Amino acid sequence: MAGMCLALLCAGQSPRDGARVPLPGRFDQLVLAMLWAPEFCATPAAVDNPLICGPGQAWSFIAGGLWQVRDRSIPRCAPAGPGPDRELIAQTAAVMPSYRMIREEWLAHGTCAGVPAPVYFGFLRSSFRDLRIPEELRKPRYPITTSVEELKRRFIGANPALAAGSVGVRCDGVNFTGLRICLDRGGRPVPCALAPDNCGERVRVRPVR
Repeated sequence: MAGMCLALLCAGQSPRDGARVPLPGRFDQLVLAMLWAPEFCATPAAVDNPLICGPGQAWSFIAGGLWQVRDRSIPRCAPAGPGPDRELIAQTAAVMPSYRMIREEWLAHGTCAGVPAPVYFGFLRSSFRDLRIPEELRKPRYPITTSVEELKRRFIGANPALAAGSVGVRCDGVNFTGLRICLDRGGRPVPCALAPDNCGERVRVRPVR
């Protein structure tokens, strides 16, 4: 694996989705942020993200970022190295459907990873696509009221490699905003170093439009 990583870095190439290369940056673990698009689209950010929230769009989970955790915090990076080109942005928009969000993700977090943009975003895409979405959360047509523990149980049931300590449920008040999946630098689930949940006992999941 180390040899493959070196070869890819030297060539500046991206691994195919599903073939993650361990990220060499200085961090303790990674957080894959999964946003619940219906809740995201109920915020003012909807106006600037037509590919997520515009007419005819009906997203459930989207990738919100791949963040490095160091010393129990999520640092922001100083911009360095060439960012994603048009082709890479188009590839990544399949899981993070916002050109603006992709560029901001690279500037704030991608440059900390110690790899070129194609490798970083390839890791993000494959990590997101590896996760199976429980049937009831794929395209819910009506609001769901449930508990944090039930949401975790459903998600872990669809992804046996996960454990309760590697999944965080995020809310704005009672409204479900998404999940955080904690990974090691090779993409394997690990217990979260940060407090993963910020919800009360009951959670309201907004339906997909």
